Amino acid sequence: MFHYPINITIDTNVFYAAKYDLSEGSTLRILASLVEEGKIKVCLSSIIIREAESHIRKQGSSICKEVRKAVSELRKTVDDNALEIVGLKEYTSIPPKDVVMNGLISRFEGYIQSLKPEILDVSTINVEKIMDDYFKFNPPFENSEKKRKEFPDAFIADQIRVRFPENNSVIIVSNDAGFKQACLKDRNYICYNCLGDLYDEMNKQDDNYKVVLSVLSEVGTQIDDMIRDNIETNELITVHGLSFDRKGIASGYDYSETSLNSIENVTHRLHIIDDIKENEAIITLNCSADIEMDCYYEDYDNAPWDSDAKEYVYVETIHVLEKHKARFGVRLYLDIQEKELKINDVVIILGEDSRQERKIINKNDSWNNFDEEFTQCPDCGCRVTIKNDGGNGFCINCAPNH
Repeated sequence: MFHYPINITIDTNVFYAAKYDLSEGSTLRILASLVEEGKIKVCLSSIIIREAESHIRKQGSSICKEVRKAVSELRKTVDDNALEIVGLKEYTSIPPKDVVMNGLISRFEGYIQSLKPEILDVSTINVEKIMDDYFKFNPPFENSEKKRKEFPDAFIADQIRVRFPENNSVIIVSNDAGFKQACLKDRNYICYNCLGDLYDEMNKQDDNYKVVLSVLSEVGTQIDDMIRDNIETNELITVHGLSFDRKGIASGYDYSETSLNSIENVTHRLHIIDDIKENEAIITLNCSADIEMDCYYEDYDNAPWDSDAKEYVYVETIHVLEKHKARFGVRLYLDIQEKELKINDVVIILGEDSRQERKIINKNDSWNNFDEEFTQCPDCGCRVTIKNDGGNGFCINCAPNH
């Protein structure tokens, strides 16, 4: 049983795992609201804040790099005037890297202020004791190859132990086993791997907790249908066709385009109830689905090189069908009284861990081995959904010619 307010401290990996998402209803925003309600008091090491800001700067640099790369590729085929005509010119304007990073840092600083944290500075650190742990291989220094990187963990653990000398006086949120071991020496603090686990335990004390479970049971099929519709409508699916071994050697295909072919057997189960406020609950679901993706890549390995034009010519686009058992999370918003549901757009990442089957599709291949509701366009050989092609068997590109 929690007695509010509870003291908590957060490791850097918590911010990293949440992708620094500060949108309304996010895990980090829920923390700020619990602080505002007086249920939680946050205690943060100044080292944690510095580490987080360092991650954010790297994130900002990566964003700029990827956007510049995408814009550069776009401008190889489309001029700025055409982009302006179709209303896309503004998306090619990239601010300087320092502006992006400073904007992200400023946003994070504002969030930290909303937590009203007690900041632990480095003046309390017992360097002599930490050096003793270092040479004796005590936590978090068990792994000798990572000693330098574990010094910040040792400093933070020492700050926590000095600030909270009594057992159960603080809750530690971290998924770093070595860091938690260092904090727990001669202590009996409560530890959670993520904020969601803490929220779930807190919400179990809420009178509406059992009501939420009951409503979720009633609307189970409706939730699965909503998830399926969202995936089919938005297609926010990324397929990683390449795999890398321990030596960094790649195998597979680098896809230039992917599209959803089919989705079946959508299921969900409750992961955590993140928040219960008045008549609304925010819930995280663990979901799975059988997904087939049409994937395409350009076969440069078998294309001739034009030395005059200095480019590959007659590059064939290869069609690959991938089958996956996808596993993904969904954020659900539930109106408890009206039993109304909303979900965030579903983002799915497919790769080697989810892939069950992969097959290159030739124009003369039959589709019968994959799905009886699909046929083959007699002109171009691409896959056609029987129920959507008007019965003529031609794809959308070939149908106007018949």
